[in-house]
Amino acid sequence: IRAAATGTESLRTETGRLASALRRTDVRGQWGEMQLRRIVESSGLVRHVHFEEQSSTRAEGDDLLRADLVVHLADDRHVVVDAKVPMAAYLEAIEAPDDETARRLLAKHAADVVGHVDHLGSKEYWRRYDSLELVVLFLPNEALLSSALEVRPDLLQHAFDRDVVLATPTTLLAILRAVAHTWRQEAAARNVAEVHALARELHGRIGVLGGHLARLAASLDAAVGSYNAAVGSLESRVLVSARRLADLGVVAEGD
Repeated sequence: IRAAATGTESLRTETGRLASALRRTDVRGQWGEMQLRRIVESSGLVRHVHFEEQSSTRAEGDDLLRADLVVHLADDRHVVVDAKVPMAAYLEAIEAPDDETARRLLAKHAADVVGHVDHLGSKEYWRRYDSLELVVLFLPNEALLSSALEVRPDLLQHAFDRDVVLATPTTLLAILRAVAHTWRQEAAARNVAEVHALARELHGRIGVLGGHLARLAASLDAAVGSYNAAVGSLESRVLVSARRLADLGVVAEGD
């Protein structure tokens, strides 16, 4: 019992330290990006092949846009993922001294999430990245979404209407593994196409080789026929005359 109590107290202490650290905006950003990186790497996607981190783009006359993650799809399009979810009010609600304060802070958290959804939708990332007409808002903790949904049950539909998809670690992992599966299917399709092309090329080369062999056989047949004709002429005409000359004593026997 004492060990369990010690472990619980240690966990509470570490949780408190994490919550205190996450109150800083820069730490929250780094934590969210770290969680995002872990999920992407566990999905089977490869950095600089299937995705890019901290990708920036600037169109003429527009502000600089920086995406936390850009996932490449097999059809040369992309999916943009943002990990800058607001969570300050949620962290304060966890440590609220009473239920009333907690409810007020959770309502503020839901409003902050809605505001961030509206902000992301207005950026229209898909116009810059040739992506699907949506942006994924990554919430690095399931409770960040569930607590907001308790206050705003329409939050998911509100986000969909603004082309924003809310994704927790579980749902984002499912999305990225589906993308990884399409890449594997694309690789398999390319292999099949390459095998088909090689088979057609091999078939054509075998046909050319068959033509060469046919001409070689014809040449050999002609050579054999010419040889046989020459031998026949030698036997029937040349050697007969040579023997008669020998009989007449024109040449010595054995010459």
